[in-house]
Amino acid sequence: MEEITVVLTLLLWALVPGLPIGLLLTKPDGDSEYDATLVASPLISIAVTFVGGNFLNRLGFFPKPIYILVPLGILLFAFAIKKNTVHWKTALKKWSQIIVICLPSITVGAFVWIRAFERVPFVAPNQDGFNHNLWIRRAIELNSFRSQDLKVDSALAQVGSGSGIYPFGWHTSVSSWAPLAPISPPTFALLTVAILWVVFLPLGISLAMKVWLRDSSLPVVPATIAATTFVQVLPILPGVPLSWGSMTSIIGISFLPLVFSEIVDRSESQSLSRNLYLGILLLGLVVVHPPEAATAFLFFGLVILARFRTFTLKSIAVLVGVGLSGLGAAAYIYRGFLTSGIDYIRQYWGAAFPDPTWALGSFFSLSIRVPGTGMAIAVLFVSGIIVAAREIRSSAPLFALIACLGPYLLSGGSTEPLATMRILSMPWYASYERTLWITVPFAAIFAGISISKVWSLFGRPSIAKVISHVAALILFFLFVHHQLPQAVRQMREGIVQSMVVFEGDKEVYQFAGEHLEVGKVIFSVGQDGGSYGYMYAGLPVTYWEPLDLNGTPDDYIATLGKYWKTICTLDGDVLDEIDLRVSGLLISERSIPWGTPGTSRFEVMNLEGYAVRATGESVFYLEIDLTKCLR
Repeated sequence: MEEITVVLTLLLWALVPGLPIGLLLTKPDGDSEYDATLVASPLISIAVTFVGGNFLNRLGFFPKPIYILVPLGILLFAFAIKKNTVHWKTALKKWSQIIVICLPSITVGAFVWIRAFERVPFVAPNQDGFNHNLWIRRAIELNSFRSQDLKVDSALAQVGSGSGIYPFGWHTSVSSWAPLAPISPPTFALLTVAILWVVFLPLGISLAMKVWLRDSSLPVVPATIAATTFVQVLPILPGVPLSWGSMTSIIGISFLPLVFSEIVDRSESQSLSRNLYLGILLLGLVVVHPPEAATAFLFFGLVILARFRTFTLKSIAVLVGVGLSGLGAAAYIYRGFLTSGIDYIRQYWGAAFPDPTWALGSFFSLSIRVPGTGMAIAVLFVSGIIVAAREIRSSAPLFALIACLGPYLLSGGSTEPLATMRILSMPWYASYERTLWITVPFAAIFAGISISKVWSLFGRPSIAKVISHVAALILFFLFVHHQLPQAVRQMREGIVQSMVVFEGDKEVYQFAGEHLEVGKVIFSVGQDGGSYGYMYAGLPVTYWEPLDLNGTPDDYIATLGKYWKTICTLDGDVLDEIDLRVSGLLISERSIPWGTPGTSRFEVMNLEGYAVRATGESVFYLEIDLTKCLR
């Protein structure tokens, strides 16, 4: 029963209110439009939820989002049915068809994720992953979408004390629905990332293939099956971001093929509602992650320039309005960065090319920090570009390549003139690694086009046609067979290397919550797995800053943080004050590399001045017991 509830909650998260809004705005009258409304629904939901929640918060209202989203979804669906906006039989048929085409990819992707995450409730890769779950839990507790409430360094920080700017679109969307699921918020958050990569990314690639290949002689189905499956076995994503990089990168990249295809499809429309729909998609990327939003705007600009002569004055005005609205939203969300000066901005820059001579080779082989992509993907990638240039009339493939390769070269520029121009790549964090991640789905698309060309090499029914089909199948299966174990290994190694919380540790958090004394906090040693007691169970855990239950800095908790290993040496009065404030300690045997090192299991079990009350696979719950002091 729990599994069914989780699945239903994930469906609600993905489709409400995005699906009915997409249907009402686009009023679908073609196959691709029905497909697009399904694929775009999570991105629309994220955008509308975030903007709507912020609007209510600014007015002083902080309702539980679920009380708004469920009735809103019901009303929108009812309105769409009443207005006869949708031919439901056609819609269900088209949705089924696109899902069936992507079934091989979905199956392979599910296999990779399940094998990699066996027995792992959640992977906490680095500060980025740690912060995501802190912010999601804060949003659940406060019913707030405001950055000043969410962007804090401690779970006990006071409301409105946050500083800095960050796009919380995905976080607030997850926090809106997570309370319905019978699993912890970090686990639900991870499942949403998996659903986007395993299901909605292939659906978006399928949509892009229909748009790119509709004016060519290349068969769409073989290209789609190949591209959607390839993207699941390229180990650079999502293995690398989940190991040491950004979870929100995976989310933003999952939407890019969809947004690119919709830019091509909708940019010639003079319908206000359809352009509003396109604007919501761009806004969705803005509130999810900057690099992917910047890539989409770059592609949007290239498409507009290419079609400028064919547009009417009305079309130009509408599209300029859409673009400026999206850029205005981005400027507002990231206003803190734009006004902070170049020195502050440089703090967020990623790595430049250590050796510019291998930049192009690394781009086409996707071989940054990940072994095993190499020559195979490079050959398919480059040959796909050549095939696209020769046989696809649409300029979309060329613009997609420019939107990926241009920021990649600019963001990694370590020699002139690119080094001087590198400031222009700030929306991509001036990081050649992040821009290479963005390239992954499009490398898979071009590789799929290569397979499609081999499949259709001979058009007439003959032995040659059979040979071309067999050759395409052999290439496809050899590549998948070669890459599949490496994709699993890449993701699993990142998890094993950085895993802090294990399945058995959740019982420790439950125990700590059951024995929490009123008015007290739980102290966590360093930024380790103990801190996840807040993310998983909502425990009042203090860690970075020594705060009391009211979010006020406390000297006695600070003293405990400094002398927790030698607590028996503290004065009795100090110990009494600590006892009034702290219910117990959460300590993890494993600590994330950038945090305060934890201690070994033996050391924890034999610490003077403590009684071990609960033990998990990695996390321990201790209570102060001065009878354990050896004097």
